[in-house]
Amino acid sequence: MDYKIRTIRESEYSLLKDFLYEAIFVPEGVPAPSRTIINRPELQIYITDFGKREDDIGLVAEIDKKVIGQPTAALKLVAKEVLHCSGMVKNMLKDLAGLSKSEDPALVGKIKEQGQTLHSLMEAINDYLAELFSAGVLTELQATQTAKLMHVCGDVERMGELAADLTDVIAGKIERKYSFSEEAMEDLRKSLNQISKMYGDAMRALEQGEPEEPEKLIRRREKVMDLDINMRKAHMDRVNKGKCKAKLSAPFTRLLHCVDRMGNSCVNLADMAMEHMNFGYFLDMEDDR
Repeated sequence: MDYKIRTIRESEYSLLKDFLYEAIFVPEGVPAPSRTIINRPELQIYITDFGKREDDIGLVAEIDKKVIGQPTAALKLVAKEVLHCSGMVKNMLKDLAGLSKSEDPALVGKIKEQGQTLHSLMEAINDYLAELFSAGVLTELQATQTAKLMHVCGDVERMGELAADLTDVIAGKIERKYSFSEEAMEDLRKSLNQISKMYGDAMRALEQGEPEEPEKLIRRREKVMDLDINMRKAHMDRVNKGKCKAKLSAPFTRLLHCVDRMGNSCVNLADMAMEHMNFGYFLDMEDDR
C-alpha cells in the first residue's frame, strides 16, 4: 500500500459534505441521522465557500492514490496491513526453523527477501501513521490507540529484522562450512519454537482483544525471558567440556543476541496484549453509515 497525507485539492472540495456527514458522532445503538442533516446552518458553516478564506486548510488521507474520507477508514486499512505483516513474520519464523534443521541455501534467500518486503511495508506504515499524528486529524481516543499500534508495528518489524539477522548467521555457517554442536543447534531450535509460539499467542491476543488464557501467556512470557540466560549457560558449559569450539563463540554469541532480542519483542507484544491493546478497535470501525 502507498500511504500519504496531503492538502485537499480544489477539485475534491465536493467531498467535504461526505466528510462532514461521516464526522457526526452517533452513539452506539442509535440510528444514523439522514444525510440531509448536513444542510442545517450550524453545520453548513464548516463547508460553505470552503477555500475562499485565507485560513481554510484541509488535509486528506490517501491510500493507493484513493482519498479516504475519515481517519477511521484509513486506520482500519492500516490495521489490516499490520496484521498482514505479522503473518509475514510468522512465515519467516517457520522458514527459519526449517533452515536451522536443513541449512537449505534456498531458504536463506527466501527469508531475506521476505525481510526486505516487510521492511518496506512497515516503513510506509510508520511514516503514514506519523503523518496522521502531525496532521492533527485524530481524536484523543484514536491517537491513544494509534500510539499503541505504532508500538506493535515497531516490534513486528523488529522481529522480521532479527529473523533476517539470524538467517545471516546461519548463512555464514553454511558458507564457511563451520559447525556448531548438535546440542547447540537443538537449543536454537527449541528457542525458536518457544519464540514462534509466544509470538503467535501474543498476536492472537492482540487481534482478539484479550488473551484467551492469560496464565498461559504469562507462563510462556517467563520462559521466553529466560531463553538467553539458559542458552548462554549451556554454551559455556559445552565449551568448558570441549563439546563446542571456543573460537566459534563470536558467531554463536551473535546468534544468542538475536534470540534474546526476539524474545524481548515477543514480551513487549504480550505486555501490550495484557494492557488491552486491541486490533478490534480498528477492525470494527465503520467505513460508512
